[in-house]
Amino acid sequence: MSLFKKSNEQIKLQKIEAKKTKSLDAKFKRQNIFTNYNPWSAIFIMVTPTIISMVIFSTYQIFDKWIATQWGGGDVIGRYRDLIDIPPSEALKIINIATTYAAVPASIAIAFSVLVSIGTSVKFSIAYGKNNSDKMSNYVGNGFVTSVIISAFFTLGMYFLIPLIINFQSGGSGTAVDPIIKDIINKEAIRFSRILVLGSPLLFISNFWLNLLRSEGRVIANIVIILISCLTNIMLDFIFVIPGNLGMAGTAYATIISWFLIIVMALLLIYYSGSNLRFKFNNLKLKKALVFGILLIGISALLESAAQSMLAMFTTKILNTIPAPTDYPNDSNIPIYVQLYGGIMPWLILINAPIIGVSQGARSLVGYVYGTKNYYRVWQIIWRLIILLLVLLTISLLLVITAGQYMMHAFGVDLAMAKHFKSYIIMQFAFYPLATLHFIAIIFFQGSNHGRVALFASLQKTVIMPTLCLGLGYLIANSTSNGFYFYMMVGLIDLFAALVLLPLLLYTFSKVRRFIKKPAEEEISNPETENREVEVLRIKQK
Repeated sequence: MSLFKKSNEQIKLQKIEAKKTKSLDAKFKRQNIFTNYNPWSAIFIMVTPTIISMVIFSTYQIFDKWIATQWGGGDVIGRYRDLIDIPPSEALKIINIATTYAAVPASIAIAFSVLVSIGTSVKFSIAYGKNNSDKMSNYVGNGFVTSVIISAFFTLGMYFLIPLIINFQSGGSGTAVDPIIKDIINKEAIRFSRILVLGSPLLFISNFWLNLLRSEGRVIANIVIILISCLTNIMLDFIFVIPGNLGMAGTAYATIISWFLIIVMALLLIYYSGSNLRFKFNNLKLKKALVFGILLIGISALLESAAQSMLAMFTTKILNTIPAPTDYPNDSNIPIYVQLYGGIMPWLILINAPIIGVSQGARSLVGYVYGTKNYYRVWQIIWRLIILLLVLLTISLLLVITAGQYMMHAFGVDLAMAKHFKSYIIMQFAFYPLATLHFIAIIFFQGSNHGRVALFASLQKTVIMPTLCLGLGYLIANSTSNGFYFYMMVGLIDLFAALVLLPLLLYTFSKVRRFIKKPAEEEISNPETENREVEVLRIKQK
């Protein structure tokens, strides 16, 4: 019996050792990609999976709204039958605007969920580059606890703030809107938002593990997890909305279930694959310096996302307030500008998905390379990212120019109306390619552990310039009774932010010459040296 037990223990030890060796080999391969591959290849390997992940993640949100606006009208008609007789076409427009209002609380939840996840992933990447396993475990453990705590406070506070956010957006309409219809839109938006917010702790934890898996280099697994969760979400959308007749609420329930599924799959992968993301109980003890470092990096990501939410909220408010256009008849109870915004807003998520994917993948790459103190390689990666982001943002602008009217029409905007006001939407995206400077500044300063400068750079596009442009746009549009000028000022946000960020980046790279000055002697990759490094890492791991 004792021999049998001993044999079992040996088998277990052998399995554990095999997992450690496999994990170490995989880690070394990822490190080799980061440090030795052609910069274009390293970027492609790191950002392609995150782009795919973000596109998949964004597509299901479009599916949510599309399914709700196509088949969710019956729930609205039945729910308010005793109050008002709502035609099917008007019911779908109600859902379009209600989901537009509800997108603000949902995006605020996403913004706060990345506060800890982005900060932890960047800190983890730097420790990963230095092969500091203790710091990796401490950052993951502290980040996890911090994320759980923040999610609990967020859920409690946001639940009670939702009515204020929704009513703020719909108040002060510039056209004669039926007060009953307006009240129905607000109630549906509040109901939908509260369901999502109650499930938001699952969003926080799922985003936390997804970002860390990407930082560890497990990008393919990351894509598979997101793909499975999104397909599950879409399948549940159809079940809950059509036969279940739950309307908008059905898509919210489906989304929450998909968040839970992500957490389950991520934890199974981490704890059964010898991942560096595993941590022990003592790593959960919060340390002030670690938490502060995580939050300092993450706060620029929070502001970047939260500012988009605030921009959407104030934009909707202003579009409900500025005088209605006089050159186009409105047969609906819903203001024209709000209909246009509700039609284009879901596509903004998809258009931004590749850019956010590049940003997230590049932060981990730059953070790791910076951790190895290979500063010239950081510069090699940065200037290639500038080209990549500029191309993607230009393609986004061209997409809006060529197909903007059809994009809005897909979410209930009359095609004739969409064509008539297409120039307004184009103006809103006119300087979009200049946002390249914003993303590059965030990638570089966060990846190189300069949290305060990253925060300053982020504030230009996320707070300072939007506040200036929205205020001026509102004043000019009201004084001229022409909403076009508001769209024009929104489009100038990227231009004004670029005028601040370009000198900052030029000064940084000219002042810190270690980034742009090529080393006199570059190290040549030696297979024998690499093998010795693997053995050293194995010894440390044991």
